[in-house]
Amino acid sequence: MDEEITTFRKQARQAGNLPDQLALRRKMIQAEAKRDEAETEFRTATRQITSQKNDLIDAVEARLKQQSTRTRLFTIRWRLI
Repeated sequence: MDEEITTFRKQARQAGNLPDQLALRRKMIQAEAKRDEAETEFRTATRQITSQKNDLIDAVEARLKQQSTRTRLFTIRWRLI
């Protein structure tokens, strides 16, 4: 995307007439907006993944902190005869 923006910028500077310059600048602005939107989506996804990782780490940590207790439910007595 950056190459496309650079190309539009370069072509706009080299354009001979004003209508062509304006059209190329408009394409450049649209490409920049598209790039910015992709960056925003990437950062949002990165934050979500980080949040999920933290949640998983918290869950594992909570499981490690669990203590097991032993409760006698019943007793069996037996004898050999």
